[in-house]
Amino acid sequence: MPLPRDLDLTLRQRERLERLWRRFAREPLPPDLPGIISEQFDVDLRGQYGRRSLANPFMVASGDLTVCSDQVEKAFEAGWGGVVLKTAAVEDASGRCDLGHLRRSARPPISRYAPGDSLRARPVLRWDGRLFPGPIAEYAQVVREAANLADDFGAAVAASLAGPMPTGEDDPCLDAWRHTAALLRACGINAIEITFEPLEKTGGALPPDGMRHVLAAMGGAEVVARPPGGALSGLTCAAGVTAHGPDVA
Repeated sequence: MPLPRDLDLTLRQRERLERLWRRFAREPLPPDLPGIISEQFDVDLRGQYGRRSLANPFMVASGDLTVCSDQVEKAFEAGWGGVVLKTAAVEDASGRCDLGHLRRSARPPISRYAPGDSLRARPVLRWDGRLFPGPIAEYAQVVREAANLADDFGAAVAASLAGPMPTGEDDPCLDAWRHTAALLRACGINAIEITFEPLEKTGGALPPDGMRHVLAAMGGAEVVARPPGGALSGLTCAAGVTAHGPDVA
């Protein structure tokens, strides 16, 4: 796959980038990639994820490659700045889980290739989108181990939760959001990504105050909220929660 032509670079920068492009087409990215980028292009890749400082802004997305701590450790050893763990279903203190039917053991990812990738050199990995297979107590153990690894590597780790969108402040599903968030915060997690499904009981519409109720129930957590089909935008809500999601202020 050739280097894109529409890059705003000087001739010297482009020559350097092409050399790196050819090099890393043949070999894995090195853990010292931020140092290489800084030396070659005078670009500082360090960033911030919540309260965590990152060596680089590249994170492994939630999926079947982030189900267990062994996978997280391999990602950090490879130089990734952070990891978002496989999405788990929220449950309340009694173990009640509205999305239990979506739990399923990880399956091998499926490789897809872009039409222009005639050499099949850059696979795009896809998985079936089901949730973490076990109960939230089992997920919490993975979160705890991943958080410890993040501390060791100076990287970031985020949990990922899925649950129903509440229709009001008395919706029983808020007990599940509240219980699960408290459990994961005790594991030393940096942030929690949340998503909502299914929306059948609301006819597919997002209740106007649903997001606010969930964020309040998860008070004290740094949250990235990703509603179905919703664009991401910054917001700050009550209970000390900083979040990203639709404007609910």
